[in-house]
Amino acid sequence: MPTHDFAGHSPAANDGPTAENAMARVILASIGEAVIATDPSGCISTINAEAEHLTGWSRQQAMGMPMDDVFRLVDIDKRTPIECPAATAMRENRAIRIGADTLLIARDGREFIVEASAAPIRDEGAEPLGAVLICRDVSDTRHLQRCIAWQAGHDALTHLPNRNLLTDRLRQAISLALRQKTLLAVCFLDLDGFKPINDRYGHEVGDRVLVAVAERLTGMIRGSDTVARIGGDEFVLLLTGAEAPIDFQPVLERLISEVAMPYHVDNRQLTVTASIGVAICPLDDSDPDTILRHADQAMYVAKQTGRNRYQLFDPEHERRLSAPPTPPQR
Repeated sequence: MPTHDFAGHSPAANDGPTAENAMARVILASIGEAVIATDPSGCISTINAEAEHLTGWSRQQAMGMPMDDVFRLVDIDKRTPIECPAATAMRENRAIRIGADTLLIARDGREFIVEASAAPIRDEGAEPLGAVLICRDVSDTRHLQRCIAWQAGHDALTHLPNRNLLTDRLRQAISLALRQKTLLAVCFLDLDGFKPINDRYGHEVGDRVLVAVAERLTGMIRGSDTVARIGGDEFVLLLTGAEAPIDFQPVLERLISEVAMPYHVDNRQLTVTASIGVAICPLDDSDPDTILRHADQAMYVAKQTGRNRYQLFDPEHERRLSAPPTPPQR
């Protein structure tokens, strides 16, 4: 079957390039998006310079090749093959679009995040001539979007989740604990003795201590758990999957011990400790704001009763404090 150029004409039918065909080629070469056209059998009949760049196939190599061999698409997350939209457009006789969750794999292995659309080409008599595909490289845009999304949910200094992302993680962890009938420990950690380090040595040294603390905390939890920095020298840990409150004791003791180990910064040996308040869901509560507040209150009790320790929130004590006073007996 003869191939057709972008205008739908068989090369053999032309004695030479017409003005119309020449203009079409100029336009295709000038377009900043990749353009590929196929004949009715799905083989490439036209490919512009941008398409050559993205696919890694030169015009000479690509002409007459099956579109699926040149324009290889996979799902960006699953890495499973995706049918070329040009083939779908011809089969279903309609325009097809794919979004920016798609990777184009070039001939040399390069990967581009792309958006693409395809439509069938038909002559005046509605006879199929092939399909045309237009593809745009959105890798930079997608990368920028991901960076912005990451920054919105993470602390710039420690790269830990920030308060915004913690709120989302906490809701998910509570939902999982309720569904699986397990316990979740929400641990509010505040550093003891950090302010004197900042005041004496400056914020740069203080920041390096915070980064080191974040690394230690991250190294002591499982992949299903979360460490977040919510401001200053305050961190929150979500410890999941326990059957009983006593199951959290070993990791809490390790946290206290590990944070208290010396930090070496610029030939200085610096020491901070941690006071940790712990609220357990659903034993204490299952509302994210409430359980985080309970952990914060327990942390202050740990501070007031000696520091360098952890304190479980006492819901019975909280109920006694919030109960209305008993009227005096007459």
